[in-house]
Amino acid sequence: MITETLKQYTMTLQMNANEFLEELFGSGLSPNLPNWVWKHFETSALEDLPHFDGHTLRSLIMSFQAGKTCAEDELVAEMLKHLDIDIIHLIADAYRMRILNHSSEERDRAWTQIYFNLIPQKTNPSTAILSVLLKLYCKLLDHLTANSLGKTASIQFAFKSGHQCHEVIFILRRLIEVSLEWATPIFILDGDIVKAYDYTKHCRVLQALQKRGIRDILAAAILREVARPKAILRLGDLEVSRTIDMSRSLWQGDPMAPKLFNSTLDDVAQAFDREARKRRWGWPISTASGTKYICLICFADNYWLITTSPAELQKANACWQGLLEAAGWHTPVSDMCYATTAEDDEYINLKIHYKGEEVKRMPRAEGFKALGTQITFVTRHDAELARRIKAGWASFHKNRDVLCCKAAPLKQRLKFLEKL
Repeated sequence: MITETLKQYTMTLQMNANEFLEELFGSGLSPNLPNWVWKHFETSALEDLPHFDGHTLRSLIMSFQAGKTCAEDELVAEMLKHLDIDIIHLIADAYRMRILNHSSEERDRAWTQIYFNLIPQKTNPSTAILSVLLKLYCKLLDHLTANSLGKTASIQFAFKSGHQCHEVIFILRRLIEVSLEWATPIFILDGDIVKAYDYTKHCRVLQALQKRGIRDILAAAILREVARPKAILRLGDLEVSRTIDMSRSLWQGDPMAPKLFNSTLDDVAQAFDREARKRRWGWPISTASGTKYICLICFADNYWLITTSPAELQKANACWQGLLEAAGWHTPVSDMCYATTAEDDEYINLKIHYKGEEVKRMPRAEGFKALGTQITFVTRHDAELARRIKAGWASFHKNRDVLCCKAAPLKQRLKFLEKL
């Protein structure tokens, strides 16, 4: 009886997992990738790429972070750091064959199946367990693009040198301070792209690569690593899904994934920026070359729309959401909210809607949380201070036994406290 129940439970789990993954990775969608992505390139095509050898790989290996998990080959980054240069030269030769999509690659099944695990309390389950050699190969492909994917024309702050989350917080707070000082209302909408990596279409990734002038041989090599693997969900030692074909999704765990996502989103953000400039949406900024408008700020899958009136925010949000949906992304109305520096009795009858649903308006003194920080629309930051004090006491009580242990030197306890 117990055996039969477990069997039925396993079958139900596998059926639900298959349905979930097929929808998540777009198994039923047309991949829309051109045939040349899968062709065999001539050796002469490598002349269009920067030269690389074992020494190039050695420098990339040294950039790996220590302590990362490994795939089934049980190879970790620390092992690569101790390889002789002759062996690394051989790995570089193997990577050349893979970039060319040499006929010998058809018999290599090493990276054709990717396992991933569900992470508790995370909305994006596709954190893949990738081979360290695959990660090194992806780092090499990124290196060969000469950082073309690291540059964006729109205002994006994630995964870029010198563009970090604290700068987004500073910009938002500064705009609010200026709004209050000038007595000019500002309206800011906070939103998140749902399953942004999972819903990234491969055909859109290809368009982003081509717009940045990436050579066909390199673009094809990148797309093959994105589109060729089959996904398998694993819970413990149990494979709970069959292999799933993918027409969308970027793996969290792939070193190139953040830049590929940023580049793909940048095309959508640029289209929105052109429309915003045309209609003069956003907060005006005086520059030496004239007045410019800040209407959209992005940080990975987080974004903020900035306008000066409810009607403007209504139009800007409708435009932005339409562009996102055309690219395969979306934000449910339940994941949107906005706040304003206008007094609560101002614009009281003017609501922001999308597809017939009302977007929630937050009180000025409460605002909304952006990148872990409470953004309020008043001159005081009581809500953020209260949140930090509460979080600090919660962390103290959670680690009370260690912090109050008199057997441990006070200096070590203070160092432990700083790391919390």
